[in-house]
Formats: sequence, structure tokens, C-alpha cells
Amino acid sequence: MPKNLLLKTYLDHLDEQREIEREKREAETKALLEAIASTGPLQVKTLDLKYEAGDYYLWNGVKGGGNRGYGWSEMVISSKLLLFVEGPHGKVSVRVDRAFKAGVGRLTEKRRTLIRQTMPERVTLLKSVNPWSGKPQIEASPDELDGWVSTVADLVRKSRPKRRARDVKVGNPDPDAE
Repeated sequence: MPKNLLLKTYLDHLDEQREIEREKREAETKALLEAIASTGPLQVKTLDLKYEAGDYYLWNGVKGGGNRGYGWSEMVISSKLLLFVEGPHGKVSVRVDRAFKAGVGRLTEKRRTLIRQTMPERVTLLKSVNPWSGKPQIEASPDELDGWVSTVADLVRKSRPKRRARDVKVGNPDPDAE
């Protein structure tokens, strides 16, 4: 069997596996959305956090000027912080990165460690509408998320090194003092 055919077969298999995983995640999310719709806010056990790094692409040779002009174009993919919770039919992911980026700043390694260490045992999930796509989505309770973010923000502030007072004299503000 030629190498190209083997590689194509393997890549097709990977695509099929990704599609199966995507369909499975969508089914689990749909089941959880239905459970929230029928019972109201649902309190579930938290399982894990996963960080997906963002990326930045820049390329040349774009006809029509590109979004940067002069034939250059760029694409920015923001990082994600996903909270995995126990749903009625398996694991479901909930995005929590927006709250932490707004309250704490960049999701550095140390900050991600603090977020993981302070992760609550349980969270309340609500059904909301994605403002960009208009589709229903699952989100963590804003009150619980705000409390979690403020705890991490306090720990980040406490972990910063204290700044030393500088002994620099900048002129004499009162010339009659001498």
C-alpha cells in the first residue's frame, strides 16, 4: 500500500473519531440543557479544569489587502479555560475563561494553578443564550463564579512581591526648609 494512501486512511480515521467525539459532546450538552430546562438550575460536581492555549497566525500574499492591509492577514485564537462537570450522561465542559480573564487578567501558569487549587467541589449550572450565535448554552452561576474569581484575585494580589520604597530625592519641594 503506498504511503500517501496509508496517510490519507489514517487522517480520515482521525477525522471520523473527532466527529464521533463532537457528536458525543453535543449529545451530553443537549441532555444537560434539557435537565436544566425541566428542573431549573442544576447543582453538579466539578471534575477537572482544562486549559487550551490560544494562537496567533500572520501570513502574507492575501489578495484584496487582508485585514492588516498591504496583503497581510492575521487570525487570533483566544485561549480557553474549560471546567468539566458531571452531567447526567457523562462529562460536560463549561467555559469559565471569560470571567477569570476579566477578574484576574492573563491566564498564566501560576494563575491557572491558583484557579485549579480553589476550584469548588460543586457548581450550579444555568441555561443561557449565547449572544453571538443565539444558541442555548450552559454557564456556571454568575454569583458562584464571581466568588471564585474574587478568591483567586485576592490570592494573586497576595502572591505579588512587595515593591520597595525608593530612596530617590527629586528636588526639594520646599526651598525655605533649608
